[in-house]
Amino acid sequence: MATNFTNAKVDLVGNTRTLLYTAPAGTQAAAHGLFITNIDDGGSGTHSITIEIQDTSSGYHKVANKIPVPYGSAFAIDKPIVLLPGEKIYLTGSTTAMLAACVSVLEKTA
Repeated sequence: MATNFTNAKVDLVGNTRTLLYTAPAGTQAAAHGLFITNIDDGGSGTHSITIEIQDTSSGYHKVANKIPVPYGSAFAIDKPIVLLPGEKIYLTGSTTAMLAACVSVLEKTA
């Protein structure tokens, strides 16, 4: 089994579902260190983030719901989120263009 380290980034998380990462076909993935940062240069306060996993039957499952991310700070999930082939991580912010995200992923292929 081959392993590969990769990452995925979204500079601006909008107020609709934004795709962050998709586990490739034939690949299991472990998303490590998912970070959401408040990039509001205007300092207008706290924005919230919802994190969801979409399974291969198109069902959405919340990992975090409306978590506040105050100005000048970040929210992190430091435990792995395991994804099966074709599963996806989506993010939804409370406000357009005020949050950025990055995730490190370990992929394992058969």
